[in-house]
Amino acid sequence: MKFLVFLAFVALATARPEDNYDRYENFDVDELISNLRLLKSYAACFLGEGKCTPEGNDFKKWIPEAVQSNCGKCSDHQKHLVGKVIKACMEKLPAEWQKLNAIHNPDTMKFLVFLALVAIATARPEDSYEKYENFDVEELVSNVRLLKSYIACFLGDGKCTPEGNDFKKWIPESVQSNCGKCSDHQKHLVGKVMKASMDKLPEEWKKLNALHNPDGKYDEGVKNFVEKYGQ
Repeated sequence: MKFLVFLAFVALATARPEDNYDRYENFDVDELISNLRLLKSYAACFLGEGKCTPEGNDFKKWIPEAVQSNCGKCSDHQKHLVGKVIKACMEKLPAEWQKLNAIHNPDTMKFLVFLALVAIATARPEDSYEKYENFDVEELVSNVRLLKSYIACFLGDGKCTPEGNDFKKWIPESVQSNCGKCSDHQKHLVGKVMKASMDKLPEEWKKLNALHNPDGKYDEGVKNFVEKYGQ
């Protein structure tokens, strides 16, 4: 089922003007690019190294358009989605990306196009954090049951509220880059949630840390971040 959803996303990313993909404006691409197995499945399909559904065969025809024209027929939001998928492939599946790039970009003339699309993906102008200026984080961190539900969301083990989805995006940034793209207020929100998770739900925190910090290389940074922003 998730594979079909992902294929639907690829159709969105390379959509013709006559196609209607407005219903995907709030599509959660972050959930997809965090699933390595899913990335491998679609890469194998488009490389001709794995089975494709009938829909997959159609989408396979559309991919070159996005690669070769900087997704020229996409909306700005769709470009962000495509850019995030390209960036995930570059970072998580470099061998598959090299093959796919060689197919549609054999003379490497489009390399700057890819970099531009990836830059779009990391800019994230669609994010809006103003609604969190009055967010009651104390209520969240003082309620263990509520905190557990948020952690389940972060781990992919439970449903996410809209707020949970936002925190789910911020946690990896906090672990790996001290939340470098967050405002000071956002850093305090995330820091408090991380500290509460460490103190009240150590087993769940262990799983979450292992997900985003598997070899422990960010341990010192996480400690410093929580000490500074988690009080």
